[in-house]
Parts: sequence; structure tokens; C-alpha cells
Amino acid sequence: MVIIGITGSIGTGKTTVSKMFKALNIPVFDSDKQVKEILDKNHLVIEKISKVWPDVISTNYTQRKIDKIVLIDTNIPLLGENNAFKVFGPQKGLANSEIKFLEKNVERIFDLLSREMDGSLDPFKEGTGASGGLSFALGEVLGCEIISGPQFFLNETKLIGKINDFEIAILCEGKFDFSSMSGKVLGEILKLHTGQTYFLGGKFDYNDESIFTDIFELGNKGMKNSKKALRDSAYTLAKKIGK
Repeated sequence: MVIIGITGSIGTGKTTVSKMFKALNIPVFDSDKQVKEILDKNHLVIEKISKVWPDVISTNYTQRKIDKIVLIDTNIPLLGENNAFKVFGPQKGLANSEIKFLEKNVERIFDLLSREMDGSLDPFKEGTGASGGLSFALGEVLGCEIISGPQFFLNETKLIGKINDFEIAILCEGKFDFSSMSGKVLGEILKLHTGQTYFLGGKFDYNDESIFTDIFELGNKGMKNSKKALRDSAYTLAKKIGK
């Protein structure tokens, strides 16, 4: 049996390589994950280790966690391949150079935090990229429970059990893209609804048009006269449904 060790600093591709091995059905032992689970269950372990190696581990991790639930509307991670900067940056008008600059500096901040908190932080976890990384700070650093806002909304309103009571669903959004299907309420409804679904909005920029029965977008017309473009698209949609 061959044992391969994967190591390196932040952003060098450890997680990506591990995923490649997993895709090939090769067993992968994630030591960072295992250590985090041990520390979460028994903080006394930190104290014992610090007595033997006082310069290696910090006892700051034993700080009291905040007992709060935080709702998020995306499962996109803070760092990694499809991270928050790459997904949401273009939406905010950031250039590629600005996105790379932010990634580099957040990686540096993460590296500093990780040293103080014994490497227990995970910026690649789903949902850590919500609200500009605020969910990472609240969940990974302060210990809040992070849960899906759309799932919470659908359950609390009982809508999750009523979605398929309707034959037709019209879903509206300014721009439908990769992020819409990554933990947003619109994407969650779309996944659950089994009837006809129509998109009505500003722009459709997703790689699979088949997820909707039909798409009605304002496009560039909406930039010049949004009311007229929306009215025309809605009228065309209504005519199709009424047939």
C-alpha cells in the first residue's frame, strides 16, 4: 500500500488534489477535519497539548462560542475554486485584478487567524462566502450555527409542502446565474417544483436553459426602458401560459 502525504500553505491546492483522489475512489484522510472534530468535542485536549508544546498551540480556541443561529442565502465558500470573490465579484463590478487582490489578502488574513486558532478554520466549507465572508467569521471564528436561509424560510412558512400544489411557477430575478442555484431561495424552489417553471427577469446567464420550461428576459432593452421591457415580457409570458 502506498501512502501519499499532501501538505502546503493556504491556497496551494491541497483541497483540490484531495477531491481528485476522492473522485478516483482513493481513500483520503483529512487530518485538519479530524483535528477540528476532536477540538470541538474536547477542549481539554488543547490544554494538554499546550503543556507539552507551549509554543506550538494556542489556547485561544477555548474561548466561549456564541450560541446563535445565522441564516445564509448561498452555499458558496469563501475560498476555493468557485469562491465568493469569483462568483459575486463580477456582479459588483470588480475587475479580475481586483478579485485576485482580494483573494490574496483574504488568504493572508485566514493564514494569520489559522495560526492563532490552531488550524481549525475552514474557508472552503459551503456557505462561508455569504455576505462577503461574514458567515465565515460568525460560523468558523465565533462558533455560531450556520443554516440555510431558504430552507428555514420554506419550512417555517410551510411553503415546502405546498410548492407542488401549483401547476405553474413564475420565478423572477434581476439576473439568474450560477449563484442563483447555489443556495438562493429561487434555486431551491426551482429544484422542488415539478410542474412548469418560467423565468421572468433582467438577464438569464446560466449554462442550462432546460431547468426552465421557458425563459423571458428583459435583456438590454430593460436597461433603456425597464417598465416597458418588463411589461412586454410579462405580456408575452401570459399569452404563452394562456394558450
